[in-house]
Amino acid sequence: MSLMLITPGWSQTVIFSEDFESGTPSSDWEVFYAGEEALQAIPMSSAPAALANGGNYVGYLQDVDASYTGIAAAVAGDLNLQNYTIEADVYCYVNDPGGSAYTGIVVYADSSREGSASHGFLYKLVADFDADNRLRLYNNQFDMTTFSYTFSENIDATGLYSGSGWHHMKLVVNT
Repeated sequence: MSLMLITPGWSQTVIFSEDFESGTPSSDWEVFYAGEEALQAIPMSSAPAALANGGNYVGYLQDVDASYTGIAAAVAGDLNLQNYTIEADVYCYVNDPGGSAYTGIVVYADSSREGSASHGFLYKLVADFDADNRLRLYNNQFDMTTFSYTFSENIDATGLYSGSGWHHMKLVVNT
């Protein structure tokens, strides 16, 4: 996974970039949920498939013990950013035999913010390439009375993939 945060304008200013080529993630990365597994750099040979034009390492994150119902999130950056872009190469699974595997990027996260349904707040874009055939942009505030997220948008993914593989994800945030 390669990750960049850039600010818009006539020229793009990169404010954070990570390619994991040191074999260790940047110390800027933090876990979103306390006590959760940390982001790792693993050899490209251990990735599900090699990333074309990738280096020797890739970022890897997994909620191994399912303590957060399978959700793992690593974050880096300033909570006060405005008008920025986040992009990353993300390995996306299609009908993963190990169960559901939503992979994607977090575009905003504040673990200290109280949400309407739970403590900590984030927005994420994930590939949901199983029977739902969609990309989902949503928050982590799940309302148990309506059994839905307080914000959720679905994007039809027809024709965007032919199987599990690497995809370049990019979100532009205008605040």
